[in-house]
Amino acid sequence: MTADTSPTTRDQQARAELIQLLVERLGRISADSPWAYKASGLRGSLLRCLDQLDAQARGDAMPTSEGLLQQSDWLIEYGFEILERVARGHA
Repeated sequence: MTADTSPTTRDQQARAELIQLLVERLGRISADSPWAYKASGLRGSLLRCLDQLDAQARGDAMPTSEGLLQQSDWLIEYGFEILERVARGHA
């Protein structure tokens, strides 16, 4: 018997909610911030990732690949890093 390593629906929903939160918070970064440009690009990447996850959840796409999950994890981590740097005022 093999263990199913695919993410559960609950895991996917939690990941999607976290991405939505990050997109919202990154959108609040002032245009005067040196991080605004990177935050804008990251928001676009997060939204594309969210679209892929949503399509998979609806059954409109192939099951979520490990690459997509790793990419979304990296994007989430980077999003929090940017938010932390902005909050601390690091350029």
